[in-house]
Amino acid sequence: MRGNLRGMRMSGSACNAITSVASGRYSCFYECGPHPWDVCAGAILVTEAGGVVRDLNGGPFSMTSRRYLFAGTEVLAAKVLGCVAAPLPFGDLE
Repeated sequence: MRGNLRGMRMSGSACNAITSVASGRYSCFYECGPHPWDVCAGAILVTEAGGVVRDLNGGPFSMTSRRYLFAGTEVLAAKVLGCVAAPLPFGDLE
């Protein structure tokens, strides 16, 4: 998957990005550090839209984790988790 990764961007708030996943505009969103109140309503929206919400260890959504992944499908979530779980060393960024 890393060879196929084209880019990741943050455009605005976590709430904006999460609702974009729920509506299908974004394929996925992940972030480390937001508080539960920043993401819990979005977790409901993504889940109700048929998407998946995980912590970055691949486990179920936990409001105490503060490491979240929102994705359109389970398959995509697994692929993204494979990329973000073990970050590339700085020398491999080219």
